[in-house]
Amino acid sequence: MERITQIEVKYEDRTFIVKKMTPFEGIAVLKELITKAMPFDLLSLLNEDDFEGISKVLSVAQGMSKKEMSIDEFVAFQKRLIKNCYEVKKIGEVPVLQNNGDFGVEDLENNMFLVCFLLLKVIEVNYKDFFLEILRKLGMLEGTEGIIQNVKNMMNNKENAEESKMAEGILSAKMTSF
Repeated sequence: MERITQIEVKYEDRTFIVKKMTPFEGIAVLKELITKAMPFDLLSLLNEDDFEGISKVLSVAQGMSKKEMSIDEFVAFQKRLIKNCYEVKKIGEVPVLQNNGDFGVEDLENNMFLVCFLLLKVIEVNYKDFFLEILRKLGMLEGTEGIIQNVKNMMNNKENAEESKMAEGILSAKMTSF
C-alpha cells in the first residue's frame, strides 16, 4: 500500500496542495483535536475491548480532562493546520500561511469559506482513516454503503427518467410533424 503524502484540491479556479503532517506532529495535533477542539469527548465513547490498538495509542490522552480551547488557542490551532497547505502558482507551490502567521496568498484574509475548506481538507488528509475506523468500531458506518448505493441508483434512475422523457418528447414531436 502506497502512503499518500499529499493531495491536490480545487477550489473554484484555484489549485491547492494539502500535505500530510509528520507522524509526530500529526499525533500531537490529533491529541489536541480529540481532547480540546471536538465538541464532545470522543475518547469516552471508546470501549477498550473493541479498541485494543487504538486505546493503547491514546491511553495517555484518555486521562486528560476535556478543556475547551480559548479563541486565541483555536486561532493558533487553525494556523498549525493550515501551514500544511500550498497554492499552486506559476512560480511553484506557495505556502498559504507565512512563517509570521500572515496569509501568503491573495484572497484568504476575507474568505472564511475558503479557509474552512482548506482546514477541512487538512483534517481529511491526515485523519480520515482514523475517524472512519472509530465510526466503524462504533457501528456507525453499518449500512452506509447500501445507503450510498441507493442514492447513486436514485440519481441514475432520475437521469434515465429525464432522458426517457426527452426521447418521448422528441418522438412525439416527430410523429406530429408527419
